[in-house]
Amino acid sequence: MAGGYFVAGVKVLMADGTGRNIETLQLGDRVMAYDIDGGEQEPCEVISRFAHRNQPVMILNDTTTCTPNASFFSKFGQNGWGFYPLSEIPIGGTLAAGDGSEIPAESIADVGRRADVFAIGVDRLQTYIANGYRVR
Repeated sequence: MAGGYFVAGVKVLMADGTGRNIETLQLGDRVMAYDIDGGEQEPCEVISRFAHRNQPVMILNDTTTCTPNASFFSKFGQNGWGFYPLSEIPIGGTLAAGDGSEIPAESIADVGRRADVFAIGVDRLQTYIANGYRVR
């Protein structure tokens, strides 16, 4: 399984400013993406959808449940801003919110169960905002 995935119910920021559950997104839907070079959010089209059954999951800050390899825009220790798998981000690391503010990684834990998980592919910028975090 390449890339990170999120459980059903994780909200993706849409181009119109609303949030939609990741499992309901369709090809052609427009989501807000983040341009890491330009530093701005831009609407981009969903160009692919993925789903996997019965995958191990972790939870970030008691709000966002995803696979350990879900990639968050973050920084920690000697590592500058970049996309890192959740399993590599330490408590105390910093994650980027969709609006550019910084969110501390206060808790990261193995959920101790498996779940069906979902992801999307986004044109051009290949990023999106999930539960308020910049992800890829």
